[in-house]
Amino acid sequence: VGEAIDHDKIIEYVKCSVIEALNNMEESEVAWCKVMIPRAKVIGEQQINYLSMLVDRALKRAGRSSLIFIFFGILFAIFSTIL
Repeated sequence: VGEAIDHDKIIEYVKCSVIEALNNMEESEVAWCKVMIPRAKVIGEQQINYLSMLVDRALKRAGRSSLIFIFFGILFAIFSTIL
């Protein structure tokens, strides 16, 4: 979104949305309940950290692998010009 739309425009949209939301506020009741569900998979802070480390490792591995392809590409270009 930030690349396709001017940042000042995004900020203006956010400000207008917040003002509209504040003007439309009304009283309400809230409640919460903590429930344990066996074998239910949820994404929490620990899982988010694990996923971000996994992505980071994959990007590093991909970077190293791309160097191999560049090396073999250069070798192929050299040998094809010699032959």
